[in-house]
Amino acid sequence: LEQLNICLSKLLLLYGALRRENLTCPNESEFTACSLLMQIETSSLNSFLLGMPTEVLKSEEVQNAIKLVKLARRGDFVMFFMVLNSIPFSCQCSVVPYLPKLMAISLRFMNKSYTKRETMELDYLS
Repeated sequence: LEQLNICLSKLLLLYGALRRENLTCPNESEFTACSLLMQIETSSLNSFLLGMPTEVLKSEEVQNAIKLVKLARRGDFVMFFMVLNSIPFSCQCSVVPYLPKLMAISLRFMNKSYTKRETMELDYLS
């Protein structure tokens, strides 16, 4: 996991160097989204997004990655997994290390929701 983070960081630096020479790469948005998703638990996402070129930031891949991060932090796991199914496979793989933690949190939410509560008589409700 650490090796992949280092690799993606170096790749983003290379994309930046090519961008300064007015060269674009077709997969830059996808790998940027992967790098963003690898940082799903960190609080430094704002600084990561601030340094991003506008074209990459507005790309569908990066927008979906941002949406996934927001959904994970908000605890909306139904939408999280729906969006996760619609992103490229490489980006899905970037989220795999965090799935056990996200699943544990979602199970806690479900446990709270479905625990036995006091019942009310139907006469009282009508």
